[in-house]
Amino acid sequence: MIWPTLNSGDLRHRVTVLQETQTVNVAGTDTVLSPVISAWAKIEPMKGTDLIRSGQNITQLPVIVSMYYDARVQPKMQLQAPNGRYTIQAIRNVLELNAVMELTCLAIAGAE
Repeated sequence: MIWPTLNSGDLRHRVTVLQETQTVNVAGTDTVLSPVISAWAKIEPMKGTDLIRSGQNITQLPVIVSMYYDARVQPKMQLQAPNGRYTIQAIRNVLELNAVMELTCLAIAGAE
């Protein structure tokens, strides 16, 4: 068996995985994004698709983010990359060896 690894030269993007947390203040509760981990990753754009929702033309841009495995990363978290923010749709644990993971993400419109 070949152990899954990443080419260190491909890990060019510094990304931060963000988790929504509830905070309580005088005005009530707020949802804030707090960092879970920060790591080097490889970001590969996939073919985008155009959708029509409620009469609006929406472009979905999926990307595959490859990085070393961290069990704290879960679906529905967000990923902040140098070129924008993404929602993590799915996580693939390559060969189920807890060494490398591939995140399938969708770009969030207007998020920087």
